[in-house]
Amino acid sequence: IMARGHGAKRKKRRTHVRDESAEEAAAPRSLILRRGKSVAQPVVDLIANMRVVMEPYTARRLQERSKTKLRDLLAVTGPLGVTHLMAFSQTDLGVNARFIRVPRGPTLTMRVTQYTLAADVARMSRHPMVAMQHHLMHSPLVVLNNFTCKEYTGGDHVLPIVAAMFQNMFPTVNVQKVKLNDCRRVVLFSYDIERDCIHFRHYMVNASPAGLTKTVKKVIRAKIPDLHKFADISDYVLKGNVSESEYEDGEDSRVVLPQDYVGRGNRQSHQSAIRLQEIGPRMCLQLLKIEEGVCDGPVIYNRFVNKTPEEIAEMRRAYAEKQASKATRRAIQEENVKRKTAKTMESKKRRRGQKEGAESAPAGDAADEEYHSSGTDDDEWFRREVGSQPEQIK
Repeated sequence: IMARGHGAKRKKRRTHVRDESAEEAAAPRSLILRRGKSVAQPVVDLIANMRVVMEPYTARRLQERSKTKLRDLLAVTGPLGVTHLMAFSQTDLGVNARFIRVPRGPTLTMRVTQYTLAADVARMSRHPMVAMQHHLMHSPLVVLNNFTCKEYTGGDHVLPIVAAMFQNMFPTVNVQKVKLNDCRRVVLFSYDIERDCIHFRHYMVNASPAGLTKTVKKVIRAKIPDLHKFADISDYVLKGNVSESEYEDGEDSRVVLPQDYVGRGNRQSHQSAIRLQEIGPRMCLQLLKIEEGVCDGPVIYNRFVNKTPEEIAEMRRAYAEKQASKATRRAIQEENVKRKTAKTMESKKRRRGQKEGAESAPAGDAADEEYHSSGTDDDEWFRREVGSQPEQIK
């Protein structure tokens, strides 16, 4: 390793913590974890892919333990500012995913009927793309499709709850202040009424100047194409008859950019073609149950059990009584703890006062008392041994 030469400049590394803006402080944060011991490696990879999707407001390198209790995780969500939990588990019937809004709920339990990892999506793509770190600096845009369909027969309140859960997992977008360069990814939740499931997709946003052929697009790219076979660049641009298929940009994908966007030629007030390229993962989710609380409380919806309004009212009443009893027991426990703490402090204070009183007694009085007691003992010994009173020395 060569030493830094005399007079060489030292590069300043920014080590101070950057202050969060108001938007970042209000952004929802999530924890994505696995529950249970019997979780296969593909499910672990799916969890890692979902952490990439939820960047940057998630714990990407979270090391959870199989012995960690849910109540322990809920205890740290408040100090960490976590608003959502996404828990994946695996049973003999399949893979389940729970979407939890903390601290008061609701909880959505879903069955992951099908899933495809990001690596498999890239393997199927002709021109695969991988989300880099600069793509993950901002949260993706969330798009909800078909969550207001009137053909749904599970209840008028079910789909709005599901849509609100998915929408609130991502930061809100202020259309007046948003920067186009921050919009690099899109997350899609689409409800399929025929299969009664929710399709999840993750895309990357690409833009290119509209109305250009493939050859012109290659020229404006950073990587210069091989032109050694052509005497002039016009021969390369105008070679052959350009077919209509080479103008790949459809009319519905062309927009006029209000701001500059990443990529060559994407300038403000110019027309560009917007494309979405899937980067994975994919999931097909089937709603099983909705609970009012955090993995607890009255069941709002159950895919396999239908209850009458009277049964729902009775369930709510029993849950309210249970919560009231729990609150009463908690208040009694807190009162007992306060009483025992006060008693312990009073005992310590009393012992401390006795010790200080013993230490503050005058040393002369103690010496005189010891002298007189010692003298009395000596006189008694003299009378017992000699048989007469000792003479008093004046």
